[in-house]
Amino acid sequence: MTIVSGVTGCLCGGYLTDLLASGGIRGGRFRLPLVWWPIAVASIIGMVCTSDPTLSLFFLGLLTFGSALSFSGAATVIQDVVPNQLRGQAAALNYIWTGIIGLSLGPTSVAMVTQYVLKDSSLLGNALVIVIVPLSVIGFFACYLGQDNYQKARDDLIAMLHTDTDTPATPETAPENKKSDARQQTIV
Repeated sequence: MTIVSGVTGCLCGGYLTDLLASGGIRGGRFRLPLVWWPIAVASIIGMVCTSDPTLSLFFLGLLTFGSALSFSGAATVIQDVVPNQLRGQAAALNYIWTGIIGLSLGPTSVAMVTQYVLKDSSLLGNALVIVIVPLSVIGFFACYLGQDNYQKARDDLIAMLHTDTDTPATPETAPENKKSDARQQTIV
């Protein structure tokens, strides 16, 4: 189940991110996580609430599919907004934080809620819901609110590539002139 769901999710994620980016949809590739977070919530709740092992396995496959769907698009999102010189570092940071948060803090949080809050190891499913559902809601809103910033960064990078300059395409409000600040510090 995991192999089939994971591979299918990766292939669908790559196809969908390309489709979204080429379709002229604002935010393009960064819209895919907006699909992942509801899948995470539905699959975790489904796994916990069902007593049928086959249905539980289906929800596990759905969770794996959604995770692979979103994870496979992360590399292309990074490439969309990060200049060539920094892409390796940005990808490395993404994988480090994904590992630290997803593979370290995630399971540890579920175990701590099971042991110290619910105090019953048979309530592991409830601990999964307590940890994953709120984090999925936060993740959804973070991705939703980041759509404009993603598109702005992508537009800036594309404009820099076309003009062969390091100046962003969208004007930013700059703080006061740094030279005048330096002069004021030397006068004082």
